[in-house]
Amino acid sequence: MQRREFIKLSTLAMGATLAFNEVLTAQDKPMEIETGVLKIDPVLISPETDTMTVVWMTESASSGWVEYGIDGKLDQKAFSSSDGLVDANKSLHSVILKNLKPGTKYSYRVVTKEIQKFEPYKVTFGKTIITKENQFTTLSPDKKKYSFVMLNDLHGRWNLIDHNLNFVKDINYDFVVFNGDIIQDPQSDVAVIGFLQACSSFAGSIPIVYARGNHETRGGYARNIKDYLRPEGKYYYSFTHGPASFLVMDGGEDKADDHWAYSGLVDFDNYRTEQMYWLTSEVKKTEVKDAKVKIFVSHIPLYANGDANTCKDGVVKWGTMLDDLGIDLYLAGHTHRPDYVEANSVGNAAPVAIGGAPSMERCTVTVVDVSETKLNVKIILAGAEMVSKEIKIN
Repeated sequence: MQRREFIKLSTLAMGATLAFNEVLTAQDKPMEIETGVLKIDPVLISPETDTMTVVWMTESASSGWVEYGIDGKLDQKAFSSSDGLVDANKSLHSVILKNLKPGTKYSYRVVTKEIQKFEPYKVTFGKTIITKENQFTTLSPDKKKYSFVMLNDLHGRWNLIDHNLNFVKDINYDFVVFNGDIIQDPQSDVAVIGFLQACSSFAGSIPIVYARGNHETRGGYARNIKDYLRPEGKYYYSFTHGPASFLVMDGGEDKADDHWAYSGLVDFDNYRTEQMYWLTSEVKKTEVKDAKVKIFVSHIPLYANGDANTCKDGVVKWGTMLDDLGIDLYLAGHTHRPDYVEANSVGNAAPVAIGGAPSMERCTVTVVDVSETKLNVKIILAGAEMVSKEIKIN
């Protein structure tokens, strides 16, 4: 049976907050602490106009929640529960903040209570950790112009995150797209924890948009990374920000399902068909079809120059719908060959920006400036501007 998750929201009046603190012992009384005590400091995932997902990890089993609000207040509380049970006795936590206001700045902090012993009729709590307050801004359909950046194909080289973002430190970007193969063949939680720890320099206030790559489908822990990177749903999804609608899709693996490397344990042909049916409905939604700008994100490119590996099955199953929708820009990685494919050059109706490879010499950060009338796309290779293109919006 599919697990149904929901978030319970409540408003914390001042009196209620005091009462909460009063029942704690002197030893357990919450104290604000420096960041770094948690195994993973709070990171923001999957931004939308009315929701934001907060993910964090403690060193030991605990329960946790998010306190948040506008105008500098922390007067609302959200926690995660499923099947009538509040999520607890675990170290990985994710909470979806719902019913947020578009284009609004929120303050938030995370509270966790260590669970030392979990008995049927008594839970023994340990220390309480309260993180420092941070802020984020929800996406907005009314924003006229903004920028975002894309990183891809880090393959576990976490130093490349700050290395690449340093090249765009003077740009005010609204989110960071991690377009696949960020993690290299995950065998345990170490890889995904390392990734989110490396994002702590920015992701407490600037959210992550994640698209899965083929190397993230490999390894014994591949089936678990969703709990960290897409706890709220599928690897394929859409969202809007300003004049742009984004379609994020998942091409799966880069070889046939019956390839020996997969040991008969993948089903990506059917998975891409599943996405085809989803896309059939998605392109009919007003916020998608009527968006002035339409951007498609996938790790494996649908189109690329030369002999680069592409998602041919995705072209067959999704291509006509995307052409009819009027995609303005495709964003991809995978090939390890940074490139810009001009529209109508290899069967593509729109340009394709492809990011680089996992080395200091060939890594890239792609910058996209969005407005109602044009897109400006820059691919920065090892600190130098490799591509600078303007895409006019009809």
